[in-house]
Amino acid sequence: PPAVLAQVFDSASEATANDDPDFAIQQCRQAMALVAHPKLMIIAGEAYNAKGDALSALACFRSALTIDQTRLEIAIKDRSALIEIQGKAKKLLAATSKKLKLEERWGRVNSEEQPATASRIVKLIQSGSVDQAVLLYKGSAEYTQVKKYDFHLQIGRAFRDKKLMAEATEAFELTTRCGEEGIIDGCFEMGDIHYGKHNYAEAYTWFTRSLEAVDKFNKRTGAIRHHGGVSMTPSDNESTSRIDALCCSGRGNCRKDQGRLHQAVAEYLAATERSPKDPTFVFNLAQAYEYVQDYPAAIKALRTFLAGQDQAKWVTVNHFAVPLLLVKLAYTAGPDHHGRPG
Repeated sequence: PPAVLAQVFDSASEATANDDPDFAIQQCRQAMALVAHPKLMIIAGEAYNAKGDALSALACFRSALTIDQTRLEIAIKDRSALIEIQGKAKKLLAATSKKLKLEERWGRVNSEEQPATASRIVKLIQSGSVDQAVLLYKGSAEYTQVKKYDFHLQIGRAFRDKKLMAEATEAFELTTRCGEEGIIDGCFEMGDIHYGKHNYAEAYTWFTRSLEAVDKFNKRTGAIRHHGGVSMTPSDNESTSRIDALCCSGRGNCRKDQGRLHQAVAEYLAATERSPKDPTFVFNLAQAYEYVQDYPAAIKALRTFLAGQDQAKWVTVNHFAVPLLLVKLAYTAGPDHHGRPG
């Protein structure tokens, strides 16, 4: 409603004036998820400028000028008000671009500009044009509307591959807001990032959120969700790792590094039960058994895995690591366990 929107305008602007730009940005983002109003983007841009984040501010001002015409007409009925708002956005865009010493084209918007697609942003990241990629991403309609999980997921993975963890974290967090599939993939990636930071408790929580979501998805659809968004019937060959198994393994890694080894065994066992043909999970399980000195269980797990394998189809390092680990454990355990691996 217009009255509620006006309150958001006033509240967010007042927050920036009172040295609380984070609150202003939060209010604008929440409102932008419901209505594409250019004034919200301008106020958010001013808040980012107040924080000293001119690049994010520039993205907001560009967003205010690139909203789809149909959505603009829904948001603003008064043509003269729209012209006034867009005029302000253009001035702020030009001033911020000049402040950042960017190329002239970044300080203006034209109707022939290419859309901010995920593939275009990913290419910029991969080529090392990170500032331009961030600008294009934050200036995209999807950044404010947050509906297409794969858009944010692709960009987050590209940032992560370039070791830009702050940018990757933001993209993955936005992924988690995009429905069921966004929760599955976004939460898994958030867990992976926090694990890399040694935030094991937080990583475990994110992996659990992903696991709960994927279990519901698999049950509802009758398919099996794999890493990367692929869904297969249970009888299909596992060309990619099941994401539920990856979540269990991720939780196992957290427990192992926390020193909670018996809990790690339980998590790795759950991973192998969900994806028994994946060598990574049985390797992790056997190592966890080794840590608690349960050599018979470790050896049994490895031999059971190898008994069902066609070695001619081994394609990963982890396939070949399994028999090597079996030899090591058999000799560590003693003569009763010697013999041919498998």
